[in-house]
Amino acid sequence: MSEEYRKIIKFGSSSHVISLPNDWFKRNKLSKGDKLIIKENSSNELILSSALTKEKVIKDLTIDISNKSIDYFKNSLIGAYINNYTIIKIHDNQLNKRSTEIRNFINSFAGLEVIEQHENSIVVKDFINEQDVYLEATVRRIDNVLRHMLKRAEDCVHKDLINSINNSDTDVNRLSFLVQKLIRTYMDNPSLIKDISFNSYELLHYYRIVINLEYFGDEVKRVSRLFRKGNLKKGKFKDLLEYYKKICEMYTESMTAFHERNNEKALFLLEESKKLTIEINDVLEKDTEPVDVRIVEKLKNMLNSIKRTTRISINLGLAR
Repeated sequence: MSEEYRKIIKFGSSSHVISLPNDWFKRNKLSKGDKLIIKENSSNELILSSALTKEKVIKDLTIDISNKSIDYFKNSLIGAYINNYTIIKIHDNQLNKRSTEIRNFINSFAGLEVIEQHENSIVVKDFINEQDVYLEATVRRIDNVLRHMLKRAEDCVHKDLINSINNSDTDVNRLSFLVQKLIRTYMDNPSLIKDISFNSYELLHYYRIVINLEYFGDEVKRVSRLFRKGNLKKGKFKDLLEYYKKICEMYTESMTAFHERNNEKALFLLEESKKLTIEINDVLEKDTEPVDVRIVEKLKNMLNSIKRTTRISINLGLAR
């Protein structure tokens, strides 16, 4: 609908009214006496929606992965999930050989279930109810999983916890995709989301933060594998563990700054992360152990991720 203007009419001693566009009235199947929901967001805008229960729009998609790689299938399914396709039919002439791997990946998504399987196809349905998902709470869950991963990764120096860390990384991915899906839903229909106080600028930064956290989780997973190969008696491995602990503390502080919209803390951490990066770079000049060199690379990647988190926090804090 194109932009329209309405005049405000005084009604009684304490109310004002405006007329509703007829096209919108018909499209929402409203009648005289129906109730409307009015919500105010953080931009001082009023969101108007029908109080009638809305049916989820059914979107279907067919993905043909015959003679295609599993990575092609995974990337296609991620895109379909985030873009809110309800029914996804997967066609594969090699399904008999790849069925287990395909189904395992489908099961890694929140709300996706296989409802049919035939000789060369699988039908998947999205059962997510967006009204039951809270954006901010889901981001906090990702944060909590990552804090657990950081501790587990450090413990990998003395024991094998790789499977546990891999499982946590899968949890981070699942929740990250869910947040991206939720944000897409919000942009399509704001009235479906309980976190209605978010405006489009804040949603953009929530999208950025979950992409960044997903990347951070991947680096934690990789550094944990390198910790299993490291030798405390060789090179600067012991020193690198101390730097890792500092990065863990810095991550926790950066996410606290994000949740609290604490600009001062975010600005301080941004400067500290730059200093720590310089210190870690100096290790490369004194240590040529192959595993240590790779650990330095991962630590620097984790620090870069923390810098992005602090910048997002600063932008959100200034937007208030």
